[in-house]
Amino acid sequence: MKLLKKIVFWIFGLIAVLALTIAVALVFGFVQGSVFGRGDYIMGIFNFPASRLIFIFEICAVLLLFYVYNRIFKRDHDLLIFKIKGFISSNRKWTYPVFAALYILLIYTIFFNITVIYKDKIIDYSFISPMGRQYSYSDIKEINTGVYGKGYYFPFTHSAGDFYYKIKFSSGKVVDINDSIAGTKDDKDIYLLFEEFDKRLVDMGIPKTAKMDNFNLCAKSLDKEYTDRIKTILNNIN
Repeated sequence: MKLLKKIVFWIFGLIAVLALTIAVALVFGFVQGSVFGRGDYIMGIFNFPASRLIFIFEICAVLLLFYVYNRIFKRDHDLLIFKIKGFISSNRKWTYPVFAALYILLIYTIFFNITVIYKDKIIDYSFISPMGRQYSYSDIKEINTGVYGKGYYFPFTHSAGDFYYKIKFSSGKVVDINDSIAGTKDDKDIYLLFEEFDKRLVDMGIPKTAKMDNFNLCAKSLDKEYTDRIKTILNNIN
């Protein structure tokens, strides 16, 4: 019976962690969309690598779950997690403010980490530019697009078969507009928007490098409708 309780605990606990992670992402997306997604915008992009920081909330939730599990089932309280909790509690006068400040900093970093593409401009919001830095399309100096190859996946890397479309501004800033899509105007098909956006930039004469090397990996994970659009983008060169 005790084993069954443990199994049930971990099943529901992990489901709760997953639900919490999704909820946090949705809340960030909704608030960012409400604040930044106004007017004649085309799409919004969570910028890499700060977009991956949201996994820290998941780690905290897993640690909390592990702590609760050990409290309920009276496991070894000499575990590191209990020692850490004891240290934090005994030094709460400075540990609590420090953790609160770090969480506020984390939320700030994730929130002000979005690039919004409009019909006539692009605004990049970042940690050091919370009010946004505005670019015109003519400020785009280079396009680099293709599909990531095989490799080990970590929170701050990309998966094999992921399509990337990086634009480089005159300031040196690089944005991958297909890294983490925050949303599109009227929920339009993202790859159709990519195709239209790419055509506009190429027609402007912006230098473009496109690699077809790993396209077969992309074709394995996406429907033909989307891979056809990606192929069109990769073949659309100056």
